[in-house]
Amino acid sequence: MHRSRLVQLYAGTVIALGLASVGYFGAQMRLEVHPIVVSLILIASIALYDIYASAIPEFRSQISASVSLVVAGVLILEPPLGIVAAATGTLLSELLLRGNALRTGPRWQIIQVIAFNVGQVALSLAVVSMLLRAVQFPHGQLVAPVDFGIALAAFVVHVLFNHTLVFGIVSLQTRQWLRHLVRDWYREFAPQYLVLGASALLLTVLYFISPPHALLGLIPLALVHFSFRSYLRIREEAQKTFEKVVQLLEQRDPYTGEHSADVADLAADIAQELGIHGGDLEIIRSVARVHDIGKIAVPDKILLKPGKLDPEEWELMKRHADIGADLLQGLAIYDRYAHVVRHEHEHWNGNGYPDGLRGELIPLPSRIISAADVYHALISDRPYRPAYDQEEALDIIRKMSGRQLDPRVVGALLRVIERRETEEQKGGHPT
Repeated sequence: MHRSRLVQLYAGTVIALGLASVGYFGAQMRLEVHPIVVSLILIASIALYDIYASAIPEFRSQISASVSLVVAGVLILEPPLGIVAAATGTLLSELLLRGNALRTGPRWQIIQVIAFNVGQVALSLAVVSMLLRAVQFPHGQLVAPVDFGIALAAFVVHVLFNHTLVFGIVSLQTRQWLRHLVRDWYREFAPQYLVLGASALLLTVLYFISPPHALLGLIPLALVHFSFRSYLRIREEAQKTFEKVVQLLEQRDPYTGEHSADVADLAADIAQELGIHGGDLEIIRSVARVHDIGKIAVPDKILLKPGKLDPEEWELMKRHADIGADLLQGLAIYDRYAHVVRHEHEHWNGNGYPDGLRGELIPLPSRIISAADVYHALISDRPYRPAYDQEEALDIIRKMSGRQLDPRVVGALLRVIERRETEEQKGGHPT
């Protein structure tokens, strides 16, 4: 089946089941003044938190403290009202966020996105509600230890099911394994979800004491939400700053700027071909974008020299790998991967620099970026030679396999290039 049709089928199924969940539980609502007032506050709070959710581009997803509110709503209120309130709050935030796009963009496509986002929340809460009914959970109170255990289990089920639905569509769109996306997400953000789970329990306990107390519980939840949002913003700004440095390099050496962007895309494709997915895939892409950042310290007379470098100049040029790693060290987004930049010029046979590593001792991301780097350099005009055509470049890459480049990575690179050619011949529409 064509991938876009599979995505449409998946999204349509989630939307249909989500709307069915709202209809099924909505028909069971009991309209009483006090629960309605609580649900209105819940709707407004969910919408507010979702509007200020923190986007995580590498996962094509976001994290919001509203997850505590939607679960607390089902725990506090009976499932029918809790699910309808969560769906309404999500719909309100979606309309506020996408209102302009609805008026100016592809309306039907945006309506589908809104419906999917509402549907996946309603569907995951419906699953939680059925489980709570099965164990006869006493809504609105947490007294016995078993009550806390059930409430926490409800939060975990909702979070896991919800993100499985979200990452399901990301998996189909990006050809990444669902299990890797889910694994990497929780490896990265598990501490935040522990805090959000505790917040859902806190809100439920405070509501049991008295409803106004639950309003006080929104304050620490807001602090958690905005502190995490600030952390992600700082991380994003750090990444943008270093990518800006690479753009400044482009003004000195146009090849380096264009080269880094193309190498990043090719390295990500190679990594995916090798079975690397999720956050690890996007980190390789991010590091590849700045892999030449150390060249900022290389003098123009060396960086832009049209001829071959003499031994002294070559020693200065080789320092850019260490300089780049030192620049990235200590930054949260790059710290664990600074060594990838340092070892990008190591060779499979041990004749590279700076440490003469060989074979599997060279970090796999370094080997991937190295192959992408070499291929793109071959097909680009350089000051000292014109570009090779693609077939010549691929012949050279094959000869480098087992010497300068990892044979397994070379195989993945060749498959990626072949697939790109096939997709181009079909008009850019992958099957």
